[in-house]
Amino acid sequence: MTLSRNGGHARSTVFSRLDLGLPPLGSATDGDRVRAQLLTGAAAFVLVHLSTVHPQLQKGLYHALNWKSVTLQVIATSASLIDEPEQRTALLARAVNEDPAYPLARIEYLWALQSAFPIGSPAYRQFTDALEREITSLPEGTPLLVRALYRSTAQRINLHAHDGFPEEDANLLKAARSAERLDIEYRALRDHDDRLSVFVAQVERMVTATQEHVAALLQREMGSPAGLKESLVPRVVYENACQAAFLVHHGHASPADALHHLRYALPTERDRMEAREDPCLDDLHGEREFQKLVREPPTTFLDLPVFAPVRHLLVAAGLNSPAELVLLTGSEEKCGELAKYLGRPPVMIDRYRRLAQLAEIHVALSDPTMLQLLLDQGIASPGQLRDEVHRDGTALADRIKQEADTGGLTHRPAEVDDPSGWLAAARSLRLPND
Repeated sequence: MTLSRNGGHARSTVFSRLDLGLPPLGSATDGDRVRAQLLTGAAAFVLVHLSTVHPQLQKGLYHALNWKSVTLQVIATSASLIDEPEQRTALLARAVNEDPAYPLARIEYLWALQSAFPIGSPAYRQFTDALEREITSLPEGTPLLVRALYRSTAQRINLHAHDGFPEEDANLLKAARSAERLDIEYRALRDHDDRLSVFVAQVERMVTATQEHVAALLQREMGSPAGLKESLVPRVVYENACQAAFLVHHGHASPADALHHLRYALPTERDRMEAREDPCLDDLHGEREFQKLVREPPTTFLDLPVFAPVRHLLVAAGLNSPAELVLLTGSEEKCGELAKYLGRPPVMIDRYRRLAQLAEIHVALSDPTMLQLLLDQGIASPGQLRDEVHRDGTALADRIKQEADTGGLTHRPAEVDDPSGWLAAARSLRLPND
């Protein structure tokens, strides 16, 4: 392509997708996407070269010097231009190599690297520290700095939650410092740059919610869930849900208060994945509605919501499986001892025992997801299952299949679609009182 100025030649270049490090064309390659990628390169070429003679463009481009770096950064961070996460990270790495001083590529590359590691891991902590170092060199009064400060605050809150909300925690103190500067930078944008009014409106509630969240964590104002403002902005209500979950952790709110906000906050699979992995929401994982919202099936017997209040005690006692629970509740005396240990009434111990017995009827029901699907139908004991199967086993199997279809489960047991084995086991079940 050629760039001319006042009728005269200014700059020219020739490039291809392979020059940019994009994957080779295949039979399934989207032609519209290919054109969009090439047009992105052409636009970056024009803008970067225009910025050398029009300094006002440099701020919006974060003083990028290499048009290829800008092209790669835009393609890598646009869902419509690239699919694979590994490709995104590779393209961002190349963008940094093309223009090592380009801050937008550096920050996006850092975030892409961090996203591959679980919260609390050494790598996650390393990249969190690296982001704080990068922030010190970011230009003030820019949306990128606001975004980076928000992300830095969130990362420190995540580490604080992952580590169990310790007092005098360095991560929390760093989150407070980032949140304070976030507020300062946001106000500077709001008050001095009318051109960014749309961006300012987008982040206003997020900044406020983050400030309130950090204040609650610092226990300057523990507050109550009633003090959290209603919103329809997904990022804002996600912050509210995290703050309410913190109140749940300290006994100042119920899980329902956090779920009230979370219902608005998870419109995409990416949002649901974030919620599944967010340590701020750990206290909600035992709630059936949370599992449905994030489409997280229980992975162990003790992940079932009924065990949420006593899960840690059962794990500490080594009662991790249905067989172990049945064995340790085999007499009235043993049930009494377990009730005393768990601090639960005997009727709840009986409920736990019946649920464990239900899981042992057939190998299919030892799958916690399958067991939860039965619980969703109001079946929590062997007798209830047998009665329902004798009443209309086909209808029960159809309801379970419908629940699995609409629940968007990430794990779907094969016995949902082939219920013959567990239905037969339930029909032939013999109970002690028979």
